[in-house]
Amino acid sequence: MTEETKDYKCKDLTWKNFTGMNLQDADFRCADLQRSDFSAAELQHADFRGSTVIGAIFRGANLQHADFRSAELQYSNLRGANLQDANLIGKKIKKKLDKQNKYDYITINNGGKPRKKGGRKMNEKKNYRGKDLKWANFRDANLQGEDFRGADLRVADFRGADLRDADFRGALLVRANFSGANLQGADFRGADLGEAILECANCREADFEGADLRDANLHGADLRDADFGANFNDFV
Repeated sequence: MTEETKDYKCKDLTWKNFTGMNLQDADFRCADLQRSDFSAAELQHADFRGSTVIGAIFRGANLQHADFRSAELQYSNLRGANLQDANLIGKKIKKKLDKQNKYDYITINNGGKPRKKGGRKMNEKKNYRGKDLKWANFRDANLQGEDFRGADLRVADFRGADLRDADFRGALLVRANFSGANLQGADFRGADLGEAILECANCREADFEGADLRDANLHGADLRDADFGANFNDFV
């Protein structure tokens, strides 16, 4: 493994190749790291605060205890990276929404209009909280501010859905598909997102503290100001 200098503060490092380098304790504060490649690099305790890491590659990198506060991480590739105890907490502006009088559709298309799935049509107003909604199709649905707390949403399809400020606390979301969804300000605290797909999703200001993200796919997701708390394992 190549040993590198550790002071990169405020430098222009766009497209730089750091593959396999030993960058423990490196200082990348305020640096421009767009499209840089950190694959398999050792980045324990590296400081990325305020940096621009748009489109950077961290495949298989060791990012234990790395600090990404206020960094711009959208479109970065974190597949296979070790983010245990890394810090991605940024500023958060969360809106408090009225969670009352919620409704749900097992299958919804764009505009919130119900459609049939397997010969069944569901348009009754209910509450998603604690419901068994495995394999439910919410593709392109308007679900802003909805309450999914504790729901079983395994393999649910949320592709392209508007889920701004939705509440998924404690929900079971294994293999759920959020590709291209708007998850800005959504609350995933304590949720199980194992193998979930969040490719190109808008996760700005979302709260993932305590969530299980093992083998989840966040390639291309906008993670600016998202809160992952202090504990990471097998985050991708």
